[in-house]
Amino acid sequence: MMYRPVYLVRLDERTGEIVIIAGEETEIAIQRDGKWTFKI
Repeated sequence: MMYRPVYLVRLDERTGEIVIIAGEETEIAIQRDGKWTFKI
């Protein structure tokens, strides 16, 4: 398991989505219903 530094955690008030940017290329978006997407 690799740990990455977290650079940004933001709540998009329009959509209710939480966006987490970690490392150089990793992005995780968590929707209101708990579903999430992972982008590299």
